[in-house]
Amino acid sequence: MALLIQDAYTKLLEDSTIVVESLGSPDRRGLECIQHICTFPISARAFPLPSEVPFARVIVPLLRLITHQRFLRSPLSQFTTPVLAVVADSLRLKDVAACLDVVRENGGKVETAARVLQDAQARLLSKKEAWFWKPASWAEVALPIVDFLHALVTGFAAKRESRGPDIQRCMEALQALVESMSKQQGDMQLPEKDARRRLSDLQRELDFQAATTQKQLDLQRQRQEQKERLERRRQLFGLDTQPAAEEEEAGPGDCNPSGHRHDNDFGSIARISIAPTEAEVMSDARPYLPKNRPASVVHLPPGPAAHLDLHFRLMRHDILAALFQSTREFLQRLQDSPLRLLGPGTSARGGAGPAAGATVGPGGKLQLVRKGGPSDSRLWVYTGVTIVGLEVSRSAGPHFLVEFDDLPGGSYASQNHSQRLAFWEKTKRLAHGTLVTLLWLAPDGRSSQRMVFGTVSVRDARNLAPEQGRRSRVGVSLSTSPGGSGDGPARLLEELASRGKAYGSSSIVMLQASGSFFAYAPFLKALQSTQYLPLQQYLAAPVQQNPGRSKQVEPPAYLQGHQHFNLTCLAQPEGAAGSQSLSMAQREAHLWRLSSVDLLSPDSFPGDSLAALTSFDTSQIQALKAGLTQAVPLIQGPPGTGKTFLALKLVQVLVANQAAEGPTLVECLTNHALDQFLEGLVAMGIQGIVRVGSRSQSTVLGPLNLFEKTKGAQSRSQGFLLHGYYGEAEAVEEKLQKLLDRLRVFGNKDPPWSVIRDFMPNLAPDLYSSLVPGGVGEGVEKDVFRASLDQAALYKSWVQGKARPGEQPPRKAGEQGAKIDGGRFAVLDGSAKTAIEPEAPAARAAPQPPPTAAKRERSLSELLRETDAWSLTREERRRVVGFLVADAKAALLDEIQARMRRYQEVQQNLRRVHDEASTEVLRKAKVVGMTTAGVASQQGLITAVGFKIVVVEEAAEVLEAHILAGLGPQTEQLILIGDHKQLRPKIQTYELSMDSDRGYNLDLSLFERLVEQSDFPVVTLQQQHRMRPEISQLIRAPIYPALLDHARVKEYEHVKGMVHDVFFFTHTQPEVGDKEESNSKTNTFEAQFVARLALYLAQQGTRKGQITVLTAYVGQLLELRKALAGRVCVTLDDRDVEELADMDKDVELEGSKMSVGQAVRLATVDNFQGEESDIVILSLVRSNRANAIGFLKATNRANVALSRAKQGLYLVGNAECLMAAKSSGIWPHVVATLEEGGRIGPALPLVCQNHPDTGKWWQRQQGITVYSNEAGGVHAVTEVRHWEDFDRFVSDGGCSRRCTVRLPCGHACPKAQHPESIRCLERVQVLAPHCGHTVEIPCFKATLLKEQPWLCPHACGAQLACGHACRSTCGGCLESTLRALPGGKAHMEAKGMYSASAKPAEGAPAPVAVTVPLPAAYKHPGCRKGACLLPCGAPCARLPCDERCDRLLPCGHRCPAVCGEDCPPKRYCITCGSKDIVVEDVYLMEEKPITQLSEEEVTEDPLVVLPCGHAFFMSAMDQHMELEWTERSLPGSDELEKRGAYIKDNTGHWERPAPLAERMGAAKTCMKCRAPVGQLHRYSRLLNKLAADSAERKFAQAFNARMVTAERNLQDLQRHLSAARASALGANSTPADQEKRWRQLEKLSKQGKAVLREFQGMSGDARQPPTLKMYTAARMCVLQLAERSKVPSDQVEGLLGGLVAPHPDMTNLIKALIGKAQTSRELVQVLELEWAAGKTEHAAIMATGRRPPQMGPLGLAGLRLREEGNQGETPKLSPNRQAQMTALKTRAAGLERDLQQVLREGKRAVEEALELAEKHHNTRRQAQALQVAVELLLARASLADVKASSAVEQLLGADPSYTAKQRALKERCALYELSFEKSQAQAAGLSGVSFWVAEWTVNARFAFVQ
Repeated sequence: MALLIQDAYTKLLEDSTIVVESLGSPDRRGLECIQHICTFPISARAFPLPSEVPFARVIVPLLRLITHQRFLRSPLSQFTTPVLAVVADSLRLKDVAACLDVVRENGGKVETAARVLQDAQARLLSKKEAWFWKPASWAEVALPIVDFLHALVTGFAAKRESRGPDIQRCMEALQALVESMSKQQGDMQLPEKDARRRLSDLQRELDFQAATTQKQLDLQRQRQEQKERLERRRQLFGLDTQPAAEEEEAGPGDCNPSGHRHDNDFGSIARISIAPTEAEVMSDARPYLPKNRPASVVHLPPGPAAHLDLHFRLMRHDILAALFQSTREFLQRLQDSPLRLLGPGTSARGGAGPAAGATVGPGGKLQLVRKGGPSDSRLWVYTGVTIVGLEVSRSAGPHFLVEFDDLPGGSYASQNHSQRLAFWEKTKRLAHGTLVTLLWLAPDGRSSQRMVFGTVSVRDARNLAPEQGRRSRVGVSLSTSPGGSGDGPARLLEELASRGKAYGSSSIVMLQASGSFFAYAPFLKALQSTQYLPLQQYLAAPVQQNPGRSKQVEPPAYLQGHQHFNLTCLAQPEGAAGSQSLSMAQREAHLWRLSSVDLLSPDSFPGDSLAALTSFDTSQIQALKAGLTQAVPLIQGPPGTGKTFLALKLVQVLVANQAAEGPTLVECLTNHALDQFLEGLVAMGIQGIVRVGSRSQSTVLGPLNLFEKTKGAQSRSQGFLLHGYYGEAEAVEEKLQKLLDRLRVFGNKDPPWSVIRDFMPNLAPDLYSSLVPGGVGEGVEKDVFRASLDQAALYKSWVQGKARPGEQPPRKAGEQGAKIDGGRFAVLDGSAKTAIEPEAPAARAAPQPPPTAAKRERSLSELLRETDAWSLTREERRRVVGFLVADAKAALLDEIQARMRRYQEVQQNLRRVHDEASTEVLRKAKVVGMTTAGVASQQGLITAVGFKIVVVEEAAEVLEAHILAGLGPQTEQLILIGDHKQLRPKIQTYELSMDSDRGYNLDLSLFERLVEQSDFPVVTLQQQHRMRPEISQLIRAPIYPALLDHARVKEYEHVKGMVHDVFFFTHTQPEVGDKEESNSKTNTFEAQFVARLALYLAQQGTRKGQITVLTAYVGQLLELRKALAGRVCVTLDDRDVEELADMDKDVELEGSKMSVGQAVRLATVDNFQGEESDIVILSLVRSNRANAIGFLKATNRANVALSRAKQGLYLVGNAECLMAAKSSGIWPHVVATLEEGGRIGPALPLVCQNHPDTGKWWQRQQGITVYSNEAGGVHAVTEVRHWEDFDRFVSDGGCSRRCTVRLPCGHACPKAQHPESIRCLERVQVLAPHCGHTVEIPCFKATLLKEQPWLCPHACGAQLACGHACRSTCGGCLESTLRALPGGKAHMEAKGMYSASAKPAEGAPAPVAVTVPLPAAYKHPGCRKGACLLPCGAPCARLPCDERCDRLLPCGHRCPAVCGEDCPPKRYCITCGSKDIVVEDVYLMEEKPITQLSEEEVTEDPLVVLPCGHAFFMSAMDQHMELEWTERSLPGSDELEKRGAYIKDNTGHWERPAPLAERMGAAKTCMKCRAPVGQLHRYSRLLNKLAADSAERKFAQAFNARMVTAERNLQDLQRHLSAARASALGANSTPADQEKRWRQLEKLSKQGKAVLREFQGMSGDARQPPTLKMYTAARMCVLQLAERSKVPSDQVEGLLGGLVAPHPDMTNLIKALIGKAQTSRELVQVLELEWAAGKTEHAAIMATGRRPPQMGPLGLAGLRLREEGNQGETPKLSPNRQAQMTALKTRAAGLERDLQQVLREGKRAVEEALELAEKHHNTRRQAQALQVAVELLLARASLADVKASSAVEQLLGADPSYTAKQRALKERCALYELSFEKSQAQAAGLSGVSFWVAEWTVNARFAFVQ
């Protein structure tokens, strides 16, 4: 047992998946074995009893195994949780405590395996010493026990309560052991310290849980007291409700004296559904929201659980508050008037109402005013909602297809299809993950009947903007867990079944409130699943005990074993800028000090050496010291002080010293910030970086992405799991589709007979028996199925109320009649509801006797117990049918929901397996980068990897819940770098913000809370390197008094064209925007002024990215974008683009395309934190009479806005409004500082840099003033007071005087301000030197034409081989010719090239000679296509043609497609085609109408038109299809991954087919619509390979199914054989028993032969898979063509080499062969038993008073009955007995032949299996085949007439092949010690053949293990 546990532990370190799956899978025996171990008594004695389990050799290694991080934190929780649960239930903790006491009494000495073994086994153990783990100290015994108890306490609440006394007993034993060892040993080593620390953490957790339990008891008592107070208040004052203050302070769920507020109000956050419930939305009670302050969670004691509870509730309310309020407001408006829509073609449902009702504006928008704060909320209403289907997909899981009407009114209604498609592609409406509400409205349209909540999981813009005649569609997912979405799935399934008829005339609307659900839901799930909060003594500590004193922060735990760090990696190279000038000796001395720094001795930190060898200032050195020596360091970095620089250096030190085991996790708030940080690490040369997340825009980090790293990284065991789960997913999909087909039956108007037939026999058997002729007997059931049509007709007659055939119809005495509606009637019994057609006219015409007396209406239970169905009245029959239909429908809905839940479970299991593969990659990394959102969504990875160090950049801008969700149980250090004086985290609900002063303070970051509330030590960086002093002084006094300026910021150049580097242009122009749109404030005047100012600064020659325009409002951002459009190119960050899309401004979003990386960056202040720009223009927007400044009053936001600029800062706003505001923040200081320097005013002074004249001319100009510069010169200055002044005076930059500078070409500069670079646009006629063509081009292109002759735009006109004139340009043909030449690129780079064939025009200059020869003639387009010589099904060997097709379309224009493909329809013509046809440019990520393509574009890159209708450029499609052959190394492996179909030569032309990859490829689809690519000749080689792979995949699936069936049959044969063995050889049996056994053996024999035939068939079929057949046919075809001389001899080898015949995976074939041999062995045993039964019968026949013949085992030489073995004469037999003897002899001869045949079959199968296994180096399969070979040999030995072991060995030695192979395999595995098994066999007295058999079996098992 110890060896097995040790082997499992070793395998866990190599491949954790196989160990986790083997121990925890219900299909394995691991759980059973573990439970068996734990149930036995545990002993610490040196020689335990056989019934006891050794403590040190079994229990401790077992706990060490299951508490290892690779097991305990494995993402495969479906396997690990059952293992932990079994141990938690079964382990004898009292025995464990007793064993710990023994260890303590022995002075910490632990018994090892060597003391347990006997002397005879000591020699054997010495060889296996390395295989056993031996605890070296008491700490190695205590650690696994402590870890297990911690897992039990934190992960199993129910078991923790039931096993509380045992846990307490173990804790006492552990504490006693630690205290005793501490006294004896003194200073502890690392394992002992680690054990003590973990034990302390465990005790802290137990104390908190005890406090929680006591808190719950106190709350119950308080609740009872509150109830009594309420009762007294009611009796005295008549008040039934408690005061609002008490209600707000009341706890959740059971803690509330008034009871639960709704069905989602619980005390434990784990029970709260993240998605809202209907009762929760409709509840009027205030939600339980604790304040973000200590001890505010009333139902939990202060601690980590209360802290997580607080943040979960606040964050959930933040993301759902908008939905709650908007939905309630919408329902309130519905009560005033029905739903109305604005816009043409829409009408109100239920009649028109007043405009004040629920009137939905254009685009389905309903604007709502939020009363709780300054922000508003919007509600999007989608009408005409219909549930049209249920689908499942691997990415989205089960989801409902929801269709709705087009958006009403507005500009959307007048847009065409392309515009609508563009709208849905840009807008965030119904974005993926959006929370929506499906609301069933009452028929009057004034109230709600029910509501269901879901998230958008499938969104395609083409489905949202469909073609005409179709409706918009999205996919909505609901939670199918019992507490997830309530009965939402059942409601939608009911709606789907009834197709909108289930609830009468009710209609459905879909609501979407503003706010994001998808982005925050992962954080809530992470908080719910957090079982243990690391560093809780700092992060969730109670109120500071000693106010005013700084809290002491301990060093991180990983320093206990690694406290000396090498900091020399921080030293700069000698002579680098910023480092001090040192001598060689001084530098060496400093390096020696940095080479070994003791971090546990902070006083010895070498700050002076760091200052000497690095550019660090004093504050940065202190921050670095804190980051290395504190478990939770806080590093505050004011703007420009180098927070990111310091973080990079800190990570560099941690990586260089391998501080903690495993990688370091770096978290950033945004993808942009994360990319910048990781790129900085890459630039520093750090290896082992992995970037997690798919939204990276960095090309540098592309190869470092986790997705790229995990390609091909899955282990074989993980592949097996994935294969099983994918197969199960497909099975669930098929089953779910069948169930949905059955569900559609219930949408029919009549209940089908098939439904009644399936349920009526169980629910009403007597009724069914009387209705169906013959009852429900077995024979009758067969008749029922044969007469199903007659039964359906009989049932229909019965339902319609007709009488039994041949009788009168039933009387209607006392009947109340049916409720008829439109020829149909409804029957409702309880919840059962169905619709049934009225009776037939004949039934209605049947005579009915008059009612005689009122008859009591019978209950449904009485009707179901009725014995005669035909005696029921018509109404009673309908009630019965309604009940049966409802019951069938309910059962079907339950089954569908169960399948949906199972599919989600399979999805989770698939993700867990993928996470397991990703975990292995991340464990090997050094730095892992993730966004905070990615951390929350990847909790499985975070827990599994176990990051000990977490670095959070810009931590003050991150919600505390986001940081808490990113901490794993193993986190030992949390490094927070940020600045709480800058922006706070963003939230959506104003009520929860710090600005609201409500106390909830959700936007209080962890960084700020620790600094402001906990007296936490913080290190502040003090020297800024960004802002010039005039800018930094604006924030120094009010925010950062100690901020210093670096010397380099004082050396900045002045801003060109500006008098002042910092200036505040103040104005009084009013803002736009009322109270209802408070988050969209705009100021048109400022937008125009800022746009002109940005253009003016760009005209001064600034570089790209130097100018940034900032504003605090998204509405102003939109105005600025419109004002800048057409003047300068702008760049918008992704976050700003999303906020613009969230505003949903249809017209504004259709502006000009943004150009990335051009002159001006446009951003909001909130999205520009952490970034900088040379020049910043700040639009303040606010200007009103009320002096309200909104967002600008926040000091944090103003700080960010004023600190982004490096060289120039220009503010545009109303200074008087800022000064007069009620809460003005830092603006009075800003204005006063600027006034002191004269840098504020209503006129912005601009200076001209190019005209330093005397100034007399300038003084006559309006608005011009003369200023003297510092050098004494005079510059013209323009004072701009209005944005129009820019156009009047400085339209070209500078001043109004025209430029007098001459351009290099001689033309005059057309500008008023001469720029640094300008292109002359004068049109000139130029003679092209290389061809003699005269062309008219812009002047700046004349020089280029001389240097680059391929730019000649003149028509070529050369005559082609077909007789037509070349339509390409002259330069285009020359370029094509040069590219085709060797070294073509060098030709194109040469200057003054000419063509010998081109005749210069008369008078043209002589051509200039070139350094390389040119071709004699241009190479015009031509086709190199040919016929493929291979069979159609084989991968094509024809080279693709890259030229454009030269055929003409029906319209007469040239075909735009690539040569070799069928020409597309004429609508694809680039000249006269359809404007709706667009070409997808996958590189620029845009669509281009086909009519906008030029001839040059299409000729250079022809089109590929797919069968789906989408067109792509050939180059893009080739890359998508992976046409070109490439190879690259796989991560973590030396193997090369090969892709592609053809190989190109050095000139870029296709040279030859490439060998195809042996791996199975994925099917290729259209890049836009995901439709299959179809058969295109160009890609036939790839597509045919994929088709063959598909056939191979199907073949493998079918073969695996056959394998499973055959193995199951073999197991059945083995089970029946073992049961029949004893009975067949029984001595005492009657002739009847003998006959029964004989028949049983015959049956088993037939079964064994059938299984043998099945395995024989499989072993033959597996040798010829479809791919091998196809490639064999292709090879034969090529060889035959070569023989017929149709293939040149030099091409044969190339074609054969290109067609690589893959070696099929022989694993299944080997298994089939082994199974075949195994079946042979089983069949031998069956036949042997038959012979034994026959021998018994022979003895009975021969018995005549003499003793029966002595017969030994029958040998292989002949199986015959021997009469000569009898003692005495053979008695005379009667003729009957003689015949029986003859039959027995015949049977014996047949058995002999059968035995020989099956033994030959088994031997041949074993030999083939061994041969294949050796060929594929499959040791495990070799061992399996060898084991079966041994068993076959033993079968031969058992049939041989020998008894001595030597004779057996001699017999088997005649077949040396098995023994030689067995010996080689035995040596390879290095395992041939029989150890305990051999000793036990000897002790048991086994000898001879039995001992020999045991020895061979042990050998085979050892080999099998390896």
